[in-house]
Amino acid sequence: MRFFQYSAIDGQGRPFQGTVQAADANAARLMIAQKGLNLTSIQDKGGGPVPVAQPSRNQILLNQPSTAPAPIHLPPQPVQQQPRIVEQQPVPAQTQRRPEALAPQATPSPIDKIKTRKGSDKDIYFIFSQLSSYFKSGTNPQQALSDLSNRQKRHDYQTALKEAAAGVANGGTISGGLERYPYLFSPDVVGTVAAAERGGFLPEACDVLAEQHLRSHQLKRKFSYFIFMAIFIACVAPILLGVVRGSVDTIGDQWEHDGGLAPAATMAKHTGANLKALLPLCLAMFVGSFGFLAIWNSMPLRRIRHQMVLLTPGLGKRARSESLTRVSWVMGMAAKSGGMPNQILELGAASAPNMVIADRLVTEARGMRETEKLSAALYRSNVIPEEYAPIVETGEVTGDIPSALLNVARASDVEYRAADSTVVLKSSVLFYVVLGVAVAFLLGFLYKTLILGYFEKIQ
Repeated sequence: MRFFQYSAIDGQGRPFQGTVQAADANAARLMIAQKGLNLTSIQDKGGGPVPVAQPSRNQILLNQPSTAPAPIHLPPQPVQQQPRIVEQQPVPAQTQRRPEALAPQATPSPIDKIKTRKGSDKDIYFIFSQLSSYFKSGTNPQQALSDLSNRQKRHDYQTALKEAAAGVANGGTISGGLERYPYLFSPDVVGTVAAAERGGFLPEACDVLAEQHLRSHQLKRKFSYFIFMAIFIACVAPILLGVVRGSVDTIGDQWEHDGGLAPAATMAKHTGANLKALLPLCLAMFVGSFGFLAIWNSMPLRRIRHQMVLLTPGLGKRARSESLTRVSWVMGMAAKSGGMPNQILELGAASAPNMVIADRLVTEARGMRETEKLSAALYRSNVIPEEYAPIVETGEVTGDIPSALLNVARASDVEYRAADSTVVLKSSVLFYVVLGVAVAFLLGFLYKTLILGYFEKIQ
């Protein structure tokens, strides 16, 4: 598959530029014509300019390769000067072909999923930031995936990217290859890539995926510090208690023998006895903490984690803003290629990072009638805030839904960035408050054990 950059004029005489992914120049011209655009120039991003040859009406409807004779280059004419063609036998609405980029696909056969070690946001950032550079330079997807696979340190990422490259070479899609590795590429990543392949905005989608996963990586690093400190304090507390109790027992023993015992040996004996009794508790807390984290972060509990995040103050707002930013951006880009509102919504739903939000949108998309407005389905899903919904309605009234959805994405991205900073600040304050209370409690306990224990021993 190759990338073609083109310039055209839409039905209202406005200039339009874009990029499509197709097997050859004829297929690219056909996809552009199906969008209702009047092609003025087209260029293979991996080669030079391509002659402009508009497909015939029958070729657009039958989706056949173009057999037009050698083209004659003419300057683009204003729309009002072009004669309007009236078909003698108009094609019924129910039999018209939808744009190729958003054409409904047949129900896919079950895919054999391959279990690997879990990937990370950092890995996704590096992979898709590099893929974006490849695609923007005009490199074909097969070569890009193959080259990138040779630079991966992890064997499972190497294998996944090589298989994706082989699939593309055999006429498959990038998203189809990535979907086989759910532990490396989450459903929202696969859904975003799939929508970009069908809508022709793959380089831009790679940039969005790289940026959002970099933010997630930064946030998780800060939370990892808090979790590590909490586990460390919980595991060290029993050891500290054992040392204090050993000290108190040593004082009592020395008092009974008028200080005639060897200090170091007596201290070691009593401390060792107390640590031996508390060591199982310390190990249990250590193993239990990391075991809980491993289970909580496992794939089967992914949906539960996403549900809990939505219910958590601060984190819930961030998760909703993140999903809305991705979904509205994908829908806006996909809407440029045309298609029914339910198709556009389903493509956007598959790109939502939060599974709960994705399920809501998928349910609404599959329940939509073909004549129903996109804004109505978004209202029912409770995903889009009330202040953003009128933007989509305005786009439907003015006939510019893509711009309206992209405006929602920009506004939501501002909320996403603000929520990111707020979550870190609030979490830091809460953590240090809890840590201060825990330390105060521990010091009070040690005071009671050491000081009062000392007086009990010498009485």
